[in-house]
Amino acid sequence: MRWSKLKQRVEERFAPEAVGRVEVHVTRYHRANDREGELFVTLDGTKTYGASDWNYFAEKYGNAFNSPNLKNWKPMEEDDDDLLARGIWSQHELIAGMSESLNQTIDDMLASPHPLIRALAILDVRCGQRRLAKLDLEIEHELVVRFHGLRTAGHRASLDTVQQSHSRSEEASA
Repeated sequence: MRWSKLKQRVEERFAPEAVGRVEVHVTRYHRANDREGELFVTLDGTKTYGASDWNYFAEKYGNAFNSPNLKNWKPMEEDDDDLLARGIWSQHELIAGMSESLNQTIDDMLASPHPLIRALAILDVRCGQRRLAKLDLEIEHELVVRFHGLRTAGHRASLDTVQQSHSRSEEASA
């Protein structure tokens, strides 16, 4: 699936609190020698999460790219589970994960090892307030916590508006 269609399908699932505030972007650096780019998420126009192949390989294999003496270099080969726990994936794996998430249930998305997929589950309109209330945020990535706050703050604001209009109608009828 082309990126533009994937972006459209992911963003059309956003809850009303996130529509127009959260956007998913992909860019390519055409003048870079590997022509790789970056996938990033913005909240109110500010970058809140990013993933690129360069950062992934730099974290996984250490500082080999800048090493003046590659003969003596030994890869760190950090465990993939540690990288996932820190929210570091390559751009290509993330795009594949986002594509797979379109066919997953909210429970499957919330069980994903990647924080971006869990964050997209929280932003999904199918994720209700009761399910959001049950989430354990103590062990979650900061992106998931931030988007959880966006969803619950929007819900609290809409409840306050309903309560205010209800109290005004009671005052008017009294």
